[in-house]
Amino acid sequence: MEIGSVGYNYSHDSEFIMDRPNGIGCWLFLIVKTPALFVIDGQEHIVKDSSFVIFTPETPGSHRALNDTYTDDRMYFSAMKMISTFSMNMKFR
Repeated sequence: MEIGSVGYNYSHDSEFIMDRPNGIGCWLFLIVKTPALFVIDGQEHIVKDSSFVIFTPETPGSHRALNDTYTDDRMYFSAMKMISTFSMNMKFR
């Protein structure tokens, strides 16, 4: 695994939108600290605070604040071929 960047306790106002319609190009691990709205493959998901989300490099999606602020911890990384072939079925609650 190669870590590209790490962010801790990043906060954004209600205008914040991270939109990656073609994916990010690397893995993204988010620890979502405030309620947020994620749109993944065209489907909206409300994510509760204290949740985590993992994006594969090619996953199209966006996320933004559900209320006044959006805060997360994040890590962008690349993974060995073996890890990238691992498939995950994630369900939002």
